[in-house]
This record gives sequence, C-alpha cells and structure tokens, in this order.
Amino acid sequence: MQQNGHARRRSLAADQISLAVELLVLSERLMPGRSEEVRPMTRRELAATIVLRIPLTGVSMKMRSGAPSEAVDDGENHAVWAGVVPVVTGWVAPSASPLTADGTEVSASVRWR
Repeated sequence: MQQNGHARRRSLAADQISLAVELLVLSERLMPGRSEEVRPMTRRELAATIVLRIPLTGVSMKMRSGAPSEAVDDGENHAVWAGVVPVVTGWVAPSASPLTADGTEVSASVRWR
C-alpha cells in the first residue's frame, strides 16, 4: 500500500486476488448478496480499480445523471438487474438500466433497501 496523506492506495501492480477479496468484502457490506448475483470482475476491470481507505470527518460526492455507461456487447449478462440506485438522505426506488432485459426482477440485494 502507498501512503498518500491519510489515504492508503493500492498500487496498480498489487495482487489482483487480494483486490478482488477487498472488493467482495466492500460489496457485501454495502449490498449483501449482490456479489452472488453478478458475474466476477474481469482482469481488465480489476486492473482499472483501486481501493481507498479514507477516514471521514466530512464528505461530498460526485453525482451524475442517467444510466450507467454500458455497451450492448460488453459480455455482461443483461438478464441480471443493473441500473441506478439513487442515494439521498434515505433510499428511493431503484431505476433499471436500459440494457436490462424487460421483465427482469430487481435483485434481492437491491430490493431489501
């Protein structure tokens, strides 16, 4: 891990298995059961991902609008629910990705909110 002020950043050459485990733990903490519903991350996705541990005393977040950036031929199983879960001071109804197959039920890991 590299130190950057209070943040610890994993180097790009870090062990991808450890990174995958950290992401699994984080995912299960945020949305229990979601990792069993979706495909594993690809090597390319893991290589483009870092995990930051930052002590929070105040926060802000970057927001965007619209559906996730997805391609029709990205190898994803579009029968698995994907989309936007709006975050406000509480949870609101999730919004499906335009590429999610019609009739696909919202996954249990998303629905419990």
